[in-house]
Amino acid sequence: MNYEWPGNIRELENSIERVIALTSNEYIQPEELPIPLTNISKINGIRESILSGKVSFLEAEEEFEKGIIMDALKKTNYVQSHAAEMLGISRRILKYKMDKLGILQNSIENI
Repeated sequence: MNYEWPGNIRELENSIERVIALTSNEYIQPEELPIPLTNISKINGIRESILSGKVSFLEAEEEFEKGIIMDALKKTNYVQSHAAEMLGISRRILKYKMDKLGILQNSIENI
């Protein structure tokens, strides 16, 4: 409901077809949806926290970045080179951001 659907009805149609083709469940699960759809409510919550003064912009930026990196790692079975490719950054930059944000390799493997 909150997603803007910049591609209009074609984007909606393609998203539905893709999820149906890839799911083995009777019902579509939230984790099977494309990342932009699942993160829209999280983004709106972060935005409101900043604007209401509950969280600083820098804290929100770190939280957002960490969430996106973790989502990409999960979607790529924690293969850093694949996650970096998904994010459009080099593996070296991904590793730098993981270190900066406290995303440790050994903590990922235990998730």
